[in-house]
Amino acid sequence: MNILDHNPAASEFGFLKAGEQPPDFDPYPLFHKLRSRHPVWHSDWGDWYVSDYDSVNAVLLNKNCTQSSPSERDLQKRLNPGVAGIIPSFSNWLLFLDPPRHTLVRRMLMRLTRGLSLKGLRGLIESVCDQLITEQSVGQGGGSCEFVSQVAKRLPISVICKILSIPECDRHLIAQWSNSLKRGFDVGLNQLSHEEMSLLDDMHAYFLSIIENRSWRHSIAQNELGAYVETFPKDEVAANLAMLAFSGHETTVHLLTNMFFILSQNPGIWQQLKSSPHLTANVVNEALRHQSPVQKICRTNTFPIELEGKQIPEGEMLVLLLGAANRDPRHFDDPDKFDPFRSDNKHIAFGVGVHRCLGDSLALLEANTLLSTALRHWRTIDADPAGVRWISNSSFRGLDRLNITWTV
Repeated sequence: MNILDHNPAASEFGFLKAGEQPPDFDPYPLFHKLRSRHPVWHSDWGDWYVSDYDSVNAVLLNKNCTQSSPSERDLQKRLNPGVAGIIPSFSNWLLFLDPPRHTLVRRMLMRLTRGLSLKGLRGLIESVCDQLITEQSVGQGGGSCEFVSQVAKRLPISVICKILSIPECDRHLIAQWSNSLKRGFDVGLNQLSHEEMSLLDDMHAYFLSIIENRSWRHSIAQNELGAYVETFPKDEVAANLAMLAFSGHETTVHLLTNMFFILSQNPGIWQQLKSSPHLTANVVNEALRHQSPVQKICRTNTFPIELEGKQIPEGEMLVLLLGAANRDPRHFDDPDKFDPFRSDNKHIAFGVGVHRCLGDSLALLEANTLLSTALRHWRTIDADPAGVRWISNSSFRGLDRLNITWTV
């Protein structure tokens, strides 16, 4: 039975509100109900929720629907001198910039995650994947592990730290910062504890200090990161290095865990992949659609707009439900089914338009490489139902525990 049936007194769509979803909540029955009844819904708390594919896509491509920094708005409500550095940090994130500044910064940052830089990372990614899978596969006949901590988190941290030249001794900090940021993006930074806010201030201070470190600057002098550091103001550089550390780690972890969990539930697909490894790209793409790591993103309309017959005044908060759009039956046949043979899979898990995910190619390479490596070493995989736990977060979809077993 769906959890909505257990709580009839709650507002029918109240679980859409950040912080209201219980642990292990399945959002997709709610998404289907919302999209079929109110594809553009004005919530009781004021935000507009957009759940059908065409409307979400239209907003993402509308130049009058801008990125805005909820972090800055929220922090103004409870500004403490000890965490004042967070405001300029988040205001400078590429994620919250609009053209023309966005265009300049994005062009520079793309050089770190695409083209020649991406080709240069391929060997590292293959090496890390091989190490992670083989060290789990040392037993006779098979083995088990907690996949999130022992595999999924270690790969993207290794890669993003290589890109940013972060010392290995500091890599544990990224996970700490990501936990606070992940919660802050969901419930609002004004809801974070003082300890969590202080962690984010530490993150800003760390990247300010690292770009002033002479040995670090020397290590990046001849690559694309060095060119970026020398081109833009240090506050802006520090902010966007923090953004890359978070986004280059967090969403990829969820992609990896979602994908391996889905495959553990579909042994037939795993066997098909072993005989047809060229299908790995299809599986990664379908995992992005079926369990979108980023479930929602926000926009603010600078002019009045109309969506699905609803007139939306200027200056409203539009909450775009990517997870709902990617299961819209008008665009995807049998949308709740995981189908690696799905044709014309134009999901929007990475977004579309000028704000499409900067690290999409990198995330695809990491996911494809890890899956290909596991297929070479593991004959079967399975998940222990008692060892599966979804994160409690309405903005991101992923697992914080996944106990899997395999045979070799």
